[in-house]
Amino acid sequence: YEADATLRHVSMTLKALPGPLGIASGSMRFGRESARYEKLAVAMLDARALLSGTATIQGPRIELALDQGELGEKAMRWALELAKAPPRLELITPLRFAARRIAWSPDEGLEADARIDFGGGPALGVALAWRPELLDVRRLTIKDARSDALFSSRVADKRIEASFTGTLHGGSIAAMLKSTPADSGIAQGDFRVTVDRAQPQNSIGEGRLQIQALDLSWLTGRKVLIDRVSLTALPDGMRVVDGRFAVEDQRFELRGEGRRTPQGPVIHARLESPGIELERLLPPPAEKPDAAAEKSQLWPLPVTGRIEVRAGFVQFPRHRIEPFDGSLVLEARRARLEVKEARTCGLSFPMELEAVPDDLTARLHLSMRDEPLADAVGCLTGGRVAMTGKADLRAELQTRGRRPNLVRNLTGTAQAEVRDGRVKKFALIGNILAFRGIVSREDMAKADGFPYRRMIAKGHFAGGQFLLEEGFFDSSAARLAATGHVDLLGANSRLSVLIAPLTTVERIIGVIPLVGGVFGGALVALPVAVNGDIRDPFIVPLGPRAITDQLLGIFERTLKLPGKLVVPQQQPKP
Repeated sequence: YEADATLRHVSMTLKALPGPLGIASGSMRFGRESARYEKLAVAMLDARALLSGTATIQGPRIELALDQGELGEKAMRWALELAKAPPRLELITPLRFAARRIAWSPDEGLEADARIDFGGGPALGVALAWRPELLDVRRLTIKDARSDALFSSRVADKRIEASFTGTLHGGSIAAMLKSTPADSGIAQGDFRVTVDRAQPQNSIGEGRLQIQALDLSWLTGRKVLIDRVSLTALPDGMRVVDGRFAVEDQRFELRGEGRRTPQGPVIHARLESPGIELERLLPPPAEKPDAAAEKSQLWPLPVTGRIEVRAGFVQFPRHRIEPFDGSLVLEARRARLEVKEARTCGLSFPMELEAVPDDLTARLHLSMRDEPLADAVGCLTGGRVAMTGKADLRAELQTRGRRPNLVRNLTGTAQAEVRDGRVKKFALIGNILAFRGIVSREDMAKADGFPYRRMIAKGHFAGGQFLLEEGFFDSSAARLAATGHVDLLGANSRLSVLIAPLTTVERIIGVIPLVGGVFGGALVALPVAVNGDIRDPFIVPLGPRAITDQLLGIFERTLKLPGKLVVPQQQPKP
């Protein structure tokens, strides 16, 4: 059978369309195997076009040509929503378009050859083919008074081919977009690159590309400006010369080169910045990935080589590292970060991090020397401790394993000394001194803390604890000696503390005399246990048997006493 139809003012409603599809005029011829459309004047929302083409049942296959097409704002927004494209990619409307050919079939996918004209702006031409396993942009041209550029790309499985030829001015991009980016910048050159992710040694590049003052915010969705960069393809790789760019107003300089080898791409580069705010650069954290999937995607690393990083500062959500100087060494199954210079909270911490598929090793070298304590202790403790004075610190730490076991596996030694300041807020010391009324919390608050002469701590890390071998606190109110352990994973800290009050002895109940050559007389002390959460522990009184030789030795060594302290034997009551 065959049937001819002439259409006049036909309207139809389809669920897939945002409004009625109208056909003002045209003709159709139906046969047993195909249908032919001739000059159908179709319209939907504020879009219209003159359509001709065929549709066959075998295949099926559709082939169309569009002429005298125009697209308005409503149709543009519907197309963006359908493609799930961001609003920043909305084009200026109305725009005129024509398509010499649009063809689709389940086997061959989509093919298109079209042209878009912007009123007063550039002409955009595109020829592409799409199938689930292939995107082939055979030709994408942008041409106006300032630009004459040709771009092509082909993405098939793990192979990517791309080329750029000509001159592209930023103003040509601005003339196409409703959200107008900065009207500046230029890219020019003749550049081709092929990236083979399955066999990286087959990746090649050719030509040269220069970019100056080009704003890419419209494309990336963030504020990205390329000040200038020169890309040169080498026989076995690519070189970046004097690359300068800014992301969210944070400036970077990049130089280096990448080479392809039989083992894969090798890069050697240096990245410098006056300062980096990570929260502004990194995307929001995603949900925790499956460990097995994370491992399979990360290793082996797709590139090897060395990247040096130098930044005036690196700002984290809570801490600021200033400066930061390090290098990242990449191997197929090993990544090593060497930080030569890094400081935060007045603390210097050069370190080495080494990651392999199933393990992470970290070594930290912490040090402070005669640094002001007020800002450092507040920064390190999140404001839970407030003290003034000067501080010296030295620690050599190491851990190995995988999260969350890195703290539990922490080992190493630490030794710290602070001196000549005031204790304003420190729950550990405050709770001890307030326990027997040596210094009350009210008095500490009224006097903005109390002065101290010296505080030292020495110990090592093991099993998720800091084992305090020797702790000493010296102030005008009391002297404290302490040993025990601080729980780094929970609230199970336990310290044995010997308090030697320097206030009026008569008003302190339960003091125990210590006999020795102490200023020509005896020293008195109060033994207590400090238990629980070290951030706000509770205090338990102890008897004379809790006074160990280790605690007495701390007093002897720290105060440099001429004699040995002993606890007098108590006489039995009659």
